Amino acid sequence: MIPKSVMTTASFIQKSIKSWGTWLGQQFKRVNRIAALTSDAIQRQDGLRSVLKKAIQLYRYEGLAGIMHRFRIFAVLFRIESIHKQIYPCRGLCIADDPTTDKTIRPILEIYTKEDTRIKNKVKIISGHSEKGGSTTAFINLTNFFNKNGIDCTFYGPHTYHLDKCKSDMLNNLTFDKGDIIISHYLKFDKRPNVKKVILSCHEKWWFRLAEIKQYWDVAVFLHYRHREYHRDYKGESTIIPNLKENLVHSNKEGFDKIAGIVGSIEDRKQTHISIQRALNDGCEKIYLFGHIGEQDYYENNVKPLLDDKVILKGHTLNKQQMYDSIGRVYHSSKGEVACLVKDECYLTSTKFFGNSETENEVSTLTNDEVLTLWGNLFNIAQPVYSLILTVHNKGFLLKDSLERLKIFTKGNYELIVVLDGCSDDSEQVLLKFIKLNPKIKIKIKYSDDVFETKANNIGLKEAESEYVIIIQDDMLINEGNWNTRLTHPFRRFNDVFAVSANCSHNWKFNRNSKHLNMVEDLDNCWCDIISHVDHAGKHWGLSRDIFAVRQCVNRGPLAINHSDLITMNYFDEKFAPQDMDDHDLCFRMMKQLGKVVGCYWIDFISDFSWGGTRENGRHKPWLLKANHKNMKLVWERHSDLIRTTRKNESRNLKF
Repeated sequence: MIPKSVMTTASFIQKSIKSWGTWLGQQFKRVNRIAALTSDAIQRQDGLRSVLKKAIQLYRYEGLAGIMHRFRIFAVLFRIESIHKQIYPCRGLCIADDPTTDKTIRPILEIYTKEDTRIKNKVKIISGHSEKGGSTTAFINLTNFFNKNGIDCTFYGPHTYHLDKCKSDMLNNLTFDKGDIIISHYLKFDKRPNVKKVILSCHEKWWFRLAEIKQYWDVAVFLHYRHREYHRDYKGESTIIPNLKENLVHSNKEGFDKIAGIVGSIEDRKQTHISIQRALNDGCEKIYLFGHIGEQDYYENNVKPLLDDKVILKGHTLNKQQMYDSIGRVYHSSKGEVACLVKDECYLTSTKFFGNSETENEVSTLTNDEVLTLWGNLFNIAQPVYSLILTVHNKGFLLKDSLERLKIFTKGNYELIVVLDGCSDDSEQVLLKFIKLNPKIKIKIKYSDDVFETKANNIGLKEAESEYVIIIQDDMLINEGNWNTRLTHPFRRFNDVFAVSANCSHNWKFNRNSKHLNMVEDLDNCWCDIISHVDHAGKHWGLSRDIFAVRQCVNRGPLAINHSDLITMNYFDEKFAPQDMDDHDLCFRMMKQLGKVVGCYWIDFISDFSWGGTRENGRHKPWLLKANHKNMKLVWERHSDLIRTTRKNESRNLKF
């Protein structure tokens, strides 16, 4: 609602409604519709807000930074209110006064900045935990992950260990601002700080029971359901958000089975000496202690006497991948544990884990992006994890089913970018109706003039905001729940993945007997035969669900790509327009520049041959065949060296 102090401008807004409507018409390219909405708004005596509400339902404002420079007062109000009325929670506003000569502007801006702390809120994580403990590591990771994803976050702790590892400061330098979001851990306050929101991150169950202390927080965050059950007497608001996972990958453990690791701080609560005894009893040949000494007396009396040429103190390490690569199993005997990070890390690295009754909790299956979404929901600043790119050309008969399946089967926070490419049927009407009925789904509409697949894909991809972009063709229907998380699973388990196809991966082979190799003409009655695809991997070729099949190239349908890498590669090369072979050119260019891999990790979808826009009467259209000749010659010209010498046939075990 517009602040009361601003309502004095109402008469001015009404006098300027004609020019305001014109501005809106230019902005949305829907002059007639906006004019109608404006007229209706005047009758309701709340013109500005009514128009905004309806317009946002149709057009989806994005989070943005608005720079106000000598605007008329109604334009300033419109821009600010447009951000306030966004229906999705991701938003940000920066207002710059340049300065304006209109003396009414600055007081209004000051009113907004005072009354709406969303304009300038920050996240502050505060912890009193031990210097190199697991919780400190978890909060360092969380701080870095927040900042990487556009959430301004600072970690405050009582020690210096974290200062060079994330955006951070000492706990004694902490100050509170009204717009802050506080995540508190291992600290007690006499009363609630005067901030926007206080979140209690309760990692330890042995430190205190929440129900037994005076509540200074708004919501408590537990790590899993068993953790919440321990605090069952606490009746306040709570949610469950697991810790972030380290960026670890599995390694070959052959020959390491009898080499054990004891991972974690050396202190009585961790029961390090018990873990050593268990490893010795199981016949381990080497036992490495990875962790700092948290309690010197405990170490001297219980652990140091056990050290010898078999039990070796390695100390705290920052290179966790190297640590897990050097051992085959981990022993953990902690008391008072609520969510064993080590257990999650063992899962990621294929290291055997031997815990106790305190570590019977299940390993979290949430991705880091999904964890970020849960935190974002608490902050009301959730970021999309997946950008789904759906390019549509005259698929009104299929579009409703496609959209409904995406709504039902897609998990997590996502945005849907629909490119209407020269549609002359009812595709746009089907889409607008879906948007109206599903206002909570973030949907962007882009229009193109029948530019076909290559350019239409790029139009959608350049609008994407998330870490993973997934291209979905308009003749494919998703038929599997949680499909997007599965399709992007290889990115999270392997650190060298550029793209994952749900359909097919394959290699290319040069045809020495090609009839088209030196042909200038691009034929339109057959496929080009310079190279042919071989070594196919996918559902239709009997690929196991538990194998990520690496090959030279992947096909669209659906196709997930690392967004930042795609930006580095400058998207699909539009020399391949209208379409065909552009995805293979992208794979080869990426191989040369980034040295990463692509592969198939299939999901279930439905696609009928008759639905495709490149086919007619059971045959491929001549223009597609002609494009195939043109583009295959271009691929051969650019990448014949890789096609001749670099065939990939790797099967990576990957359960989901």
